[in-house]
Amino acid sequence: MRWNGLPGTVAVGRLEGSALEAGQKILWMREPGTCVAAEVPVAGGDGTILFSQLDVQRRVDRSKSDYDPVAETVLFGLLQGVR
Repeated sequence: MRWNGLPGTVAVGRLEGSALEAGQKILWMREPGTCVAAEVPVAGGDGTILFSQLDVQRRVDRSKSDYDPVAETVLFGLLQGVR
C-alpha cells in the first residue's frame, strides 16, 4: 500500500493481541484481518487508547520530496483524537 501513489509503506506492521478483541478496529490493509489502527478501552478505567502502526513520520517534513499533505492531515487527526 502506498501514500497517494508515492513509493514507500503506509504502515510499519499490523496490530495483534488479545486487547484488540475488546477494541474497535479503525483501519485495515489488504484484508480485514490486517488491522493497522484500533481504539481499545482502558482496562479497569475510563477512556480509550489509540494504537496506530501508520507510518506518517517520514511523510510530514515539508522540505523533503516524499512530503504528503494527506499524511500530515492523518497525523494531526491522530494527535487531536479526531474520529
